[in-house]
Amino acid sequence: MGGGYSVETYSQPLICPSDCDAQTWQQILMLYDRLDSNGDHAIENSELQAISKLHINNEIKRMEIKMEEAKNSHEQKLRFIRASNAQEMHRLREKLAQKVKRTTDEYDERKIKFDDHIKYLKNMEDIDRARKFKHAVSGQKKTIEFWDFYNYMRYRVDDIPNIVW
Repeated sequence: MGGGYSVETYSQPLICPSDCDAQTWQQILMLYDRLDSNGDHAIENSELQAISKLHINNEIKRMEIKMEEAKNSHEQKLRFIRASNAQEMHRLREKLAQKVKRTTDEYDERKIKFDDHIKYLKNMEDIDRARKFKHAVSGQKKTIEFWDFYNYMRYRVDDIPNIVW
């Protein structure tokens, strides 16, 4: 039991696996042999400088590609959101325009009714005005009694000076 690690050495020749083509196998063997500068059939940290730089550079390139893909995905999502937002805004504007039109149409209808009623009141005969006033003060009674008159007028005393005699 030592504090180090064991290095397994190969006493048998290395055989190309069946799922690897011969050219690839030869390139890997030559690279391994070149990295194993001391010939002990194990690659130590001191022998990894050249390939570790390549490994890190390749990982940086992969990360940069992923970052570019993430950026492109982000931009695509933003375009979709903006397009969806534009459609939603258009739909909301149309809905708002419909509400404004409906409200304006309702007002126009009410205004016509008010105008018609005002026209009717302005063109009333004196006898019809008297009947309308009597009905407002005392309802269906044949005459206006004092207390009905009082209840009607008590909140309208500011209007008394406007009576044309």
